[in-house]
Amino acid sequence: MQTKSRKLKEDFWFWVIFIALVLFALISDWWQTNAVLGWIISILILAALAFIFIRFKSVRSKAFSAVKSTTEKVIFDEEVSSREPLPNGVRKEIMTRSNYRCENHDCKFKGIPHIHHIDMKNSNNHLSNLIALCPNCHRDAHRGNITASQCRNWVKRDYYQMKINR
Repeated sequence: MQTKSRKLKEDFWFWVIFIALVLFALISDWWQTNAVLGWIISILILAALAFIFIRFKSVRSKAFSAVKSTTEKVIFDEEVSSREPLPNGVRKEIMTRSNYRCENHDCKFKGIPHIHHIDMKNSNNHLSNLIALCPNCHRDAHRGNITASQCRNWVKRDYYQMKINR
């Protein structure tokens, strides 16, 4: 007989942590006179929280997603992009075509390039519309210093080179 997997209720863990913090606040008043007992209780509370965090994947995933969303809001000033990320297969194809370098052959950048949408439409993930550009060339493409026709020519050239090398 199979047992059903137990699901943790979000409210339950919220209240467990809340009560632990209240208890911690209450014991902090008499901490000065009973320092050893205070440290023992604090260590037990931290051990229980660590056990819960390690044992239950749902708690970890909720904590990590909360930290990630908060960090994005702080770093990006509430301007988090809601668009879907580029699929890994498409990204890998673009990087293979570009040999993991900027597709502008005049560029000497040695780091990992960004993926740029040539027509500036994030929903168009066709391989002929995507190009690998270093951060500097990517910025220039958005500013108009590198034209869409230049990018398309670089894609055609690199696609042709990839076909020859296979």
